[in-house]
Amino acid sequence: MEITAFEHRISRVLQASPLLVAVLVRAAQEGYSSVAIGAEMNIKEKGGLIEQRGRLYLPRYFQAEERGRQALRRLLVMPVKPLDLQEVGSLLGAQQQALEVMKNSPLLLLSGGPGTGKTFTAAQLVKAFQKGGGGQVALAAPTGKAAANLERALGGAVSVQTLHRLLRYRRQGPAMRLSADLILVDEASMIDLELFAALLEAVKEGARLVLMGDSDQLPPVEVGALFGRLVELPQLAPYTVRLDHCHRTDETGLLTLAASIRHGDVEGTLALLKELGWHKEPKWEKGVPVLSALREGPWGVQAVNALLHFRFGVEGEAVPIMILRNDPLTSLSNGEMGWLEGSKAYFGDKVFSVASLPSFEMAYCISIHKSQGSEFPSVTCLFPEGSERFGRELLYTAVTRAKKKIDVVGSEKVLRAMIEKKGERGGEFVINS
Repeated sequence: MEITAFEHRISRVLQASPLLVAVLVRAAQEGYSSVAIGAEMNIKEKGGLIEQRGRLYLPRYFQAEERGRQALRRLLVMPVKPLDLQEVGSLLGAQQQALEVMKNSPLLLLSGGPGTGKTFTAAQLVKAFQKGGGGQVALAAPTGKAAANLERALGGAVSVQTLHRLLRYRRQGPAMRLSADLILVDEASMIDLELFAALLEAVKEGARLVLMGDSDQLPPVEVGALFGRLVELPQLAPYTVRLDHCHRTDETGLLTLAASIRHGDVEGTLALLKELGWHKEPKWEKGVPVLSALREGPWGVQAVNALLHFRFGVEGEAVPIMILRNDPLTSLSNGEMGWLEGSKAYFGDKVFSVASLPSFEMAYCISIHKSQGSEFPSVTCLFPEGSERFGRELLYTAVTRAKKKIDVVGSEKVLRAMIEKKGERGGEFVINS
């Protein structure tokens, strides 16, 4: 294994074996907080690396796991005042069960796929909490785009912030306790290990935390896949509600496809793709968003954006764009999408001069990772060779962005390999040790 300059630098700081550091750094790049210690691993020069429960950690991720574990333990034993919430007649089955959990518990993990009514349930939970005199409510999502989507879905009745802004989060800073009595966070599958720890630490005594998301979507780009792990922990079963019933009758094909991918049904998924829209080459359509598995290459985000701008970017017409970093001056967030028209940029009802914008790029095509938290009437999904390493979660995330129609572009070899592979990320996370 060739050790990079960065890995050598970290090994000198930690006074640890460069080989061990390289293994841990590359594991972190794949989303793992730690690696299992095998008999073949040289741990003579462990230095500042941390060994716990048969696993080896970089200090940064061990500390984040410890903080998260301790904060979760604290949250689960926190007494909360039982709420006298009125029955909500529009909630059915598992949705009503979610209300019952929130009445008496400090934690609710609400998981479900597309069309199962997560956002509707969240709106009813917030209304019931406010009517029942529960106190102050804070709503958040990991990205500006997801926050804007949730606020729009809730009819603008409650302001939704990015999670970073809510926590005033800095990667190395101390967590600040929030004043809110109910904290509801959407798209929780996108929250990485360190941000998750900060969120858990920020819940004040007596408050409630509702985490909502689709545990079958892609894990965060950074280390950890905590939401997916938490909803599977037996100890958290009393706090976990899974919404399985689909409430959308006009999307049966897409929802059946999503379920088939989630269960790893290769032949069933390929048959459904042929029925719903599977091509070997892309069919570019004006106004139809394109999602790509990769950023580089002929079907990558950068090349496709250049191609579609050349094809559709007629002078005077709107150009879709995506913000690339959080910006306190404009309150625009990383991942937020809008339009350029001449010298003006439009984000919902907000208008800015192009000169005032933070870094942005064209968004005829965006990465599937960046598309999380978005919904479109129809999408074209590109899976060039190399996409298979991401597994079925990438395919699932892409097809569940579409509400009506999909066109999936990729070879049978690549798609078959994706469906067969289930991603495993995040190392361990236990709460009873």
